[in-house]
Amino acid sequence: MQVCTRNMYLCEAEKVPSEEEEFLQDQRTVRLMFIGNVDRVASEKLKKRQDRKVRENTSRAKRALEFSSDQQRLVCGVISSESSDAEVELATKITEVQEKTDSEYENKTFASSGARRRSKQMRKSLPKVAKLCDRFCVSDRAGAAIATAVLEDFGIVSQDEPTNVIDRYKLRRERKLARDRCEHSAHPVQTLYFDGRKDRTLKVEKNGSRWYRKVMTEEHITLLSEPGGTFLSHLTPESSSARGIVECISRYYDDSGLDITQILGIGCDGTAANTGAIGGIIRLLEVKLGKPIQWLPCILHATELPLRHLMKHLDGRTSGPTGFSGPIGSALAKCELLPLCQFDAVHTELPVVIPEDLSTDQRYLYEMCKSVDAGCCPEELSRRNPGKMAHSRWLTTANRVLRLYVSTKNPSASLKMLVAFVVQVYAPVWFAVKSKPSCKDGARHVWLMVHLSRSLPPEVKAVIDPIIQRNAYFAHPENLLLAMVTDERHHIKQLGLRRILKARQQMRTGVRKFCVPTINFDSADYVDLINWMETDVTVPPLLSPIPTSEISSRILDKNDASLSFIQVPCHTQAMERHVKLVTEASQSVCGKRARDGYIKNRIESRRQMAAFNQKTDYCFN
Repeated sequence: MQVCTRNMYLCEAEKVPSEEEEFLQDQRTVRLMFIGNVDRVASEKLKKRQDRKVRENTSRAKRALEFSSDQQRLVCGVISSESSDAEVELATKITEVQEKTDSEYENKTFASSGARRRSKQMRKSLPKVAKLCDRFCVSDRAGAAIATAVLEDFGIVSQDEPTNVIDRYKLRRERKLARDRCEHSAHPVQTLYFDGRKDRTLKVEKNGSRWYRKVMTEEHITLLSEPGGTFLSHLTPESSSARGIVECISRYYDDSGLDITQILGIGCDGTAANTGAIGGIIRLLEVKLGKPIQWLPCILHATELPLRHLMKHLDGRTSGPTGFSGPIGSALAKCELLPLCQFDAVHTELPVVIPEDLSTDQRYLYEMCKSVDAGCCPEELSRRNPGKMAHSRWLTTANRVLRLYVSTKNPSASLKMLVAFVVQVYAPVWFAVKSKPSCKDGARHVWLMVHLSRSLPPEVKAVIDPIIQRNAYFAHPENLLLAMVTDERHHIKQLGLRRILKARQQMRTGVRKFCVPTINFDSADYVDLINWMETDVTVPPLLSPIPTSEISSRILDKNDASLSFIQVPCHTQAMERHVKLVTEASQSVCGKRARDGYIKNRIESRRQMAAFNQKTDYCFN
């Protein structure tokens, strides 16, 4: 950090002094410098220069009046009673010129430093103000003005006592200190979750002797540690390829002093770049580590993909990032403005969820499904906003499909199929995942989706079955065994433990190739989702720390045969919230370290005080 020493005395010329040029350019561009202590050497030089100019001006004024010997006597105060009125008037005029010159000297000498001499420096730390300014995206100028205004209202700051005045430079330093205190996590990361996004990023570049701000598109990889959803950092890979992202993650582990070989599981969305069997990111990490990793692709993404393909099949291709080309998609844009009408009820069975744990869009879907099941939609629910329509938010698209259905007198066959899929398959699986988000329940959620979709028409099953098959990562034996060893039925637990013990005895060297097995869509239980005789069964990596002796003892135990292991989520909703924070930080601050500190400040502030709606909500930590 550079420091610019602001001189104590002002220059009389209008142009910027050469000593101040660098500071002025910095304040108009990158704003890295700040005002430091008084430079006494430079101030002494300026003081002598100012004194010399004042003496020259005084001498020039005296010579201009062309004093005579008598006039000089009058100036010296030796005015006799015989002096004429003209002599007295001339002496008075000269005295006024001298007083005016002395006054200008005092003003020019202490104009900028007088207030600083009367007041003391503000040395109190402001960690909470800095965190809250980061949390609510308040600028330095606005935050300093608001904080000082509150102090003035309480009588702590006044014109006679400006010591505690907070300026934007003080707040900027406090925010930088708060961000620098956010260090990297030193705890081992056993399950790593990641996601990428291209953000509009604020950058600072130097062109010649000046610095300029510019906005560039830059890809950011957000890293999260589970369980707990702890934000680690965000990375900027040199290449957007899978190999470039793997190298970037490996470099982060080396720089942070973390052991990358301790990774047991990895979570992400189900895109081919992440889950490719040969060149995907997870596969490349396994090859780099020389050991298998628990695959934990987001099951909510796997739930949304059938809805996306069914919408495309029934209504046509999309017309942009937020629009559809078919009659149903075109009507979704303003469906919340349509009046309610009579509609046929569609039966659904939703799991029990806590409404307070749901977001606004999720609660809307839950209540709308209940209304469609009852055959009557409340007027208050119809006036609520179903959510923004976007292809990255298929939950809100499902909300709008149901809202359109309750306002359509004669719905088409395509609309009825969409409503049946949303109410009978999509929503029950979504809320089942929300109520039981652990990875041990992932296989049960896959089977639930398969089981509920069997009641749909053959045309719908022909569209969604291939999508379910391609994204059934939790139907892999490693994820199925996690569900079996935690099953409430004792014989299923015993069966899972015996298969794990057998897989350990037949363990081969090298890294196994993760492939989604063929699903039995007519299975009566999640245990029968795959053909175990034709599938290569391997040990779940999350259970690798458990010794074989403990597994054998659990098999012989008739009371409790369950195993304890790391409980991580089967979805990436926490990751999506942190990706949003990275996007907001990219448009607010410059530099990776500043962005990480900015994000961690916001997370810490929300952890300390989740909401502030009344006095009892305020946290004094």
